Amino acid sequence: MRLQCAIFELDGALLTPAGDGSGSPAEPQLRPGAEKFLSLLKMEDVWMYAVSPADRTVAEAALRRTGLSGYFRGLMTYAEAGCGGEDPALYEKCRPRLRCAKPQCVVFASSLSGLRTAKQAGFRVAAVCSEQPEAGRLADYEISSYEEWLSSDGE
Repeated sequence: MRLQCAIFELDGALLTPAGDGSGSPAEPQLRPGAEKFLSLLKMEDVWMYAVSPADRTVAEAALRRTGLSGYFRGLMTYAEAGCGGEDPALYEKCRPRLRCAKPQCVVFASSLSGLRTAKQAGFRVAAVCSEQPEAGRLADYEISSYEEWLSSDGE
C-alpha cells in the first residue's frame, strides 16, 4: 500500500535538543537528513502534518527557523487537539485534515509514548532515531537516522 500521508512528532522525530555543554537549554536542532527526507516525501506527493506539545507560536517558530514549514499541510498542538500526547485522539484529529485512510498513513515518532499512542490508534508507526528496544518492537518501520536511510535508499 502506497504512503499517502504522514504525521510527524515535531519534537523528537524531526527536531532534537542540542546540548551546548553549558547546562542551559538549547534550541531544538534539525535531525541530520530530515529536510531531504521530507523533500522526498513531498516530491512523492505525500501530505504531511506535524504534532507538538509546544505552544503554536513556539512550534511555528521552530518550523520556520529550521526551514521545515513549507513541507507541512498543518500543525496540531496538544492544546489545540484538546488532549495530551498519550491520547490517540491527537493523531485521529490530524488524519481527516490529510484526507487519507488510516492504512495509508504513517506516524513518525521517537518517543515511546508517541509510538504507543499512534499504534493504539491503529496507525502504522515508524520509530525515528530511537535506541530504546521497546521502540523496535512497537514500530512497523525503524529509521535509525535519516542520513542512513537516505544513503541506503530506504531499504
